[in-house]
Amino acid sequence: MKIKSEIIYTDTIYYYKKPVPSYICSILSANDPDGKIINILERDSELELEYILEANTTMSDIRNAICGKMDKQIGDLCRSCPCIYIKSHEDFIEIENMDIMVETLLRKFQIEGNLQLYFVFSALQGDIWREGQIHYYMQSREYGKHNRAHVHVNAGDRYSAAIDILTGEILAGEIPGKYMKQIKSLLSVFVLTLAATACAGNSGENKKSNEPTKEDNKMEVVALNKADFLKKVYNYEANPNDWKFEGSRPAIVDFYATWCGPCKVMHPILEELSKEYSGKVDIYQIDVDKEQELAAAFGIRSIPTLLMIPMKEEPRIMQGAMPKDQLKKAIDEFLLKQNNEAKQ
Repeated sequence: MKIKSEIIYTDTIYYYKKPVPSYICSILSANDPDGKIINILERDSELELEYILEANTTMSDIRNAICGKMDKQIGDLCRSCPCIYIKSHEDFIEIENMDIMVETLLRKFQIEGNLQLYFVFSALQGDIWREGQIHYYMQSREYGKHNRAHVHVNAGDRYSAAIDILTGEILAGEIPGKYMKQIKSLLSVFVLTLAATACAGNSGENKKSNEPTKEDNKMEVVALNKADFLKKVYNYEANPNDWKFEGSRPAIVDFYATWCGPCKVMHPILEELSKEYSGKVDIYQIDVDKEQELAAAFGIRSIPTLLMIPMKEEPRIMQGAMPKDQLKKAIDEFLLKQNNEAKQ
């Protein structure tokens, strides 16, 4: 069977092949100062191969075969792609379960002949903050500067606007009033966290000494790589079908990226919680750009994403930036539930 693939980009309304989003260029160019990788990306953005289907061939097998034909960096990027589609007649169908058998998929959508596969990346840097129909993102480059700190918001597929982070004022575009209460509520979390972070760094008579105290060193958010994760959290290579937590106390794993605005909002909150729950809960962080295999293993499609891991239950996922009191409630009522019940 002939398999064709394309790398395309979307701004949630339109799909296109060029230009390549700047943040994709930044990721690929990190280890390529000469910029040759972008030319290779153009070459690898459309590929085809002949593949002999077997009864147990999965979509994951097809994806890996295509990525194997790409440059290694581009192949790794596409393996972690959050949205993979196939085309059936004129319809685009998202493949949510990459373990589905290809023959099952072909029968279900009546696909004959070639199989067309699309790796779909967001065209919006910071496309990592969603609540229902409301989608937030931040741009590194502005074509019409508003000269005020703001966030871009799409509501459904009809409305978009730039909104002042501090006041909630719409600076450009249009958002219906029914969405604004929810938007302002999230922005208030963002502002309060920034204010707390800024106050911690202000100079003055009450400023703490720069010397770390024993309390400061008591607990911190710990960065994990794959080897650390397999040892401290879950060895999915040894136990691919059964969840087996490797930790000695409940844990939170924060999937984040350095360019992600809401992730930066969450970091000081997690630092505070690591100290408040020292000895009770371990808090880890995983950079999804550096550890793409880990992100793919847990199907991370947006960041920040928190993996909440109790001692005796299956883990749960929480997505998006959230206030400290909501996280404390999740810790007390889910992660530490068994401990609290034992004390009663």
